Amino acid sequence: MHCAIYCSVRGCRGHGVHNVWRNHGVSVHIEHAPKSHVFQDCSLDYVTNPITKYALTMTPLALSLEELLPSNRQTYGNIIMLRSALVLSSLVVALSVPFFGLVMSLVGSLLTMFVAYILPCACFLAILRSTVTWSQIVLCVFIIVVGLCCAGVGTYSSLSKIIQNYQ
Repeated sequence: MHCAIYCSVRGCRGHGVHNVWRNHGVSVHIEHAPKSHVFQDCSLDYVTNPITKYALTMTPLALSLEELLPSNRQTYGNIIMLRSALVLSSLVVALSVPFFGLVMSLVGSLLTMFVAYILPCACFLAILRSTVTWSQIVLCVFIIVVGLCCAGVGTYSSLSKIIQNYQ
């Protein structure tokens, strides 16, 4: 619950700060922005969020590939080369596949909602089935419904952009 409140407050603060200075896209004009703690906090989130998402996504893949190396080849240098090759290969794919950003937004809208909202609530209800109170059930069902709605809107938006760029 603490995490949900924290993320909601951060989202509202970020929208309030970035909405004032945005043009057509979501961009921040640093030179016109106030030097406040809120602005610096939200700007830091803008920078760290994609980096941490990439790291969290690639770490299981990198660890799996490292396990495939023979034990005598699992040295620091080899692991660094393997992870660097993984980053470079993802860069090549991102630059060479047309509409890669749009496809990733489609995958992100589906998977992020399922992993962040729907799956935790569903697992909570499934695991603690006999000890869950009615208020917890109502809250979890509400979160699942909101997650499904957001996933639907995000998927529709991503698919419509893909179709527009494909035509």
